[in-house]
This record gives sequence, structure tokens and C-alpha cells, in this order.
Amino acid sequence: MELDDRLMVESEETAHGIIVVQVAIVVRDLERTVESYERVLGWGPWRIYDFRDLPHVDTRVGPGKEKREYSMRTAACLVGGITFEIIEPVGPSPYTEFLEERGEGLHHIQLRGSDPAALRERLQNSGMPYMMGGKMDFGPDEILEYDYHDGSEDLHLYIESTYGKRERLLGIDTGADASQD
Repeated sequence: MELDDRLMVESEETAHGIIVVQVAIVVRDLERTVESYERVLGWGPWRIYDFRDLPHVDTRVGPGKEKREYSMRTAACLVGGITFEIIEPVGPSPYTEFLEERGEGLHHIQLRGSDPAALRERLQNSGMPYMMGGKMDFGPDEILEYDYHDGSEDLHLYIESTYGKRERLLGIDTGADASQD
């Protein structure tokens, strides 16, 4: 079977200026899962961190965007220019609810748009309800905002979008703003 060249696009070409920058799964055992990905696929190095250690200034959950604290441990590595993230919930959280209702597996993809405001508006107007979001403050002019939308009905997964410097989460200091292409 021959691939249709029209399906192959350069990484700079995107659908409506939107690219996938992260794929995330939710699991019960972070260390065991990281070891499996290292052993089976050779992925790494991993950056492992506790959500409580990140500089969160605002976390909100649900359509009413109610303030709610929650915690998780995560591991992340770059694979072909996309961040692969493994999430292990710690205590009550939207991730714990996902794990209890659906089990381990694909949780969300993270999108970045060439026009962050248009991406946010597109998600808000798409019929995918707001699930949760927040902000991380890494210092002057280094705010990272993130929103999750429930795309499970139409897309069979959740959609996360970020605005600001996401490189800090992987320990990459590029000086580039993730909201810019």
C-alpha cells in the first residue's frame, strides 16, 4: 500500500494553525510505566516531577471553574518533537476520576495554535465543555496557562491547550514563547 503524498505534511504546516505538542496517558504506577517505555521503546530521558512542586497560582475545575487543588506526579520526555507525558494521580483529582471511570490509557492531547486566542475560542465554541485549567508562574513574563476541554464525545479524548512558556516543564530554556510559532 502506497501512502498518499497529500497526507504527508511538513511539521510547519498545520491544520488551521494548530499542532499537537503533547500526548498524555494516565496510569496507576508512574515508575513501572516509565520503566516499560524505556525498556520497550527506548524512550527517555524522563523529567519526573510532582505537581505540588510546580508554581501553580490558580487551578480550577468544572464548568463553573471552581477553585480546587489537586495533585499528581508526572513523567515527560520528548519523542520526535512531541512531549509524551505519563500522569499518576495523587489523591482526589480529575485524573483520579478518569482512572476510576475509564482505567489506564490515553487521557489527552495538548494543542498549540499560531493564534492562541483563536484556538481558545475554537475550543470554547466547539461544544466541548471546559473541564479544568490553571496557571503556573515561573517569574516575570513567564506565565503558563492551560485549559482542558472534554472532547470525549466527539474526539474520544480530552484536549489541553497551553498559552505561554511550556518549555519550562521539560527543563528546556529556549527563550521561545509556546504561544508563538
